[in-house]
Amino acid sequence: MQKTAPGKAASQIVVSRTVWQEVAGVGFARRTHPVRFDRGTLWIQVASAGWAQELALVEKTILQRLRERGVVVDRLRFHVTDVIRAERGGVYAPPRSAVQAAREMELPEETARVVAKVRDDDLRRVIAAAARAAARRDAEVALKARAAENERAIPKLPGKKEPRA
Repeated sequence: MQKTAPGKAASQIVVSRTVWQEVAGVGFARRTHPVRFDRGTLWIQVASAGWAQELALVEKTILQRLRERGVVVDRLRFHVTDVIRAERGGVYAPPRSAVQAAREMELPEETARVVAKVRDDDLRRVIAAAARAAARRDAEVALKARAAENERAIPKLPGKKEPRA
């Protein structure tokens, strides 16, 4: 990334994924995403308040590494949100609301009827748990697909190439 004069163009610059991974490290890069650069502040989406705190502890090191790469940054600011990036890698963490809904979900009526016919109580509980886990997995796959679709809809900066699929 190049040095830029302050102004409107500077506020649109976002640190590339590769540079962010080199600067923050793979562990942080998988759970964070730089989204905006404005007046010397680099805004970063983080997966949780815990990750924001961890990044804050190494902020000076990250700022130094960014400056070494020509990025003029005075401070980092964090925004806790769901970090669902197709290229982020690592473990996918669905939103808490989705996890809670999956835990509380009822079995589909037809599946519940079949499971109710099982005589062994332990086996019935195991089958019901497996059915809920399969439904949860399907819901997570749908969330990932929706997130990837949303990623494609985000306008890219001029001159940036689209990642190859």
